[in-house]
Amino acid sequence: MRSSGGFVNADPDFVAPGTAMSGASDMIVEVMGAFGRHSRTTIGVETLPLGACIEVEGFRVRIGEGHDDR
Repeated sequence: MRSSGGFVNADPDFVAPGTAMSGASDMIVEVMGAFGRHSRTTIGVETLPLGACIEVEGFRVRIGEGHDDR
């Protein structure tokens, strides 16, 4: 995985949305091993669709033929 991004549904006074995303990042690395290591961006927002607490998206880059791009 190249990078992940996330939105955290949070009160305006909440100053640590990155901490809330750590669980998602940890799970990605646990499932994908070394291929799951990634950079991350997190943004606190007032609301998310369907009342979600956290929204996570991931990006990967295919290196080329013959490479393991899980």
